[in-house]
Amino acid sequence: MTKQKFLNIFIWAFLIAGLILILGKKDWFPDFYSPKFFGLFSFVSAFLIILPSLIFRADESVKKEALLNLRIVMAVSLLLNGLGSLGLFQLYKFGFEYDKVIHFGIALMLVIPLSSFIFYWYGLNFKKSVFMAVMIMISAGFIWELLEYFADLIFGTKTFGVYGTEVIKDTILDLVMDFAGAGMAIIFLFRKKILDNK
Repeated sequence: MTKQKFLNIFIWAFLIAGLILILGKKDWFPDFYSPKFFGLFSFVSAFLIILPSLIFRADESVKKEALLNLRIVMAVSLLLNGLGSLGLFQLYKFGFEYDKVIHFGIALMLVIPLSSFIFYWYGLNFKKSVFMAVMIMISAGFIWELLEYFADLIFGTKTFGVYGTEVIKDTILDLVMDFAGAGMAIIFLFRKKILDNK
């Protein structure tokens, strides 16, 4: 299976999930669900996976590969977040902090292909590419927390904090895990030197 076909599966999965969530009956879902919001999230996720291919176009195979790898990691990250919202975040009741693992894992996963993308598309040197990728990832972490806050405010969801409680503690821990994941990605990139150093 090619990487593009793999991405297409993600896109269709998000679109189908979005339709089920928006058109389905409320009693199909657990009480903590906000089907309309999660349905909207699914459609937005599909759009976000497609968007980079509409903005960035190049003939060079190395640039295409860097963009494709970034889109795949974006798709996986959005899926993991979506699965959390649809119930896996509830695992904290059994002692498994899915939310924290996801913040760490997504930061780790995204910094690596994002560094490669910046390196090949913008011609920055290795260190600057990694630095820019980390700054974008950390900024995205802060923006994500704001989005959770406004989702609760506008849609009545309970995504900010631990289902609306322990807001400050949970937000700080989320951001700490974002930093930790990004830090681990930096260590990996500098140890492996997976980009040609300029």
